[in-house]
Amino acid sequence: MEIKTIIFWVLVALFVAPSFYFGFIKMVAQQAKIEQFTRWGFPMWFMRGLGLLEIVAAVAIIFPETRLYGIITWAFILVGAIYVNLKNREPRAEVIVACVVSVQVLFIYLLAYQF
Repeated sequence: MEIKTIIFWVLVALFVAPSFYFGFIKMVAQQAKIEQFTRWGFPMWFMRGLGLLEIVAAVAIIFPETRLYGIITWAFILVGAIYVNLKNREPRAEVIVACVVSVQVLFIYLLAYQF
């Protein structure tokens, strides 16, 4: 197996597993997430829908036929996360996490499409 392939699947695994977790805690309405989304002014249906979208987009990244759709969806999710965190003056760590995940998605894209 090529080293590039190994790196790709490690990145995908390191992305998909946390995406499932964070999407799930939004879907089940964990108290900390409820408080956060309420503070930002978002309704609970949006939080749950976003959690579901995160899980679906993460699954899409696993399969070659849907990978690009998952990457594009995650790009929009992450741009929104960065915007909301900056707009609401959340701790810098929140913005940094979204930026790091954005770079991870970019690397997945680059490795998957060999640019």
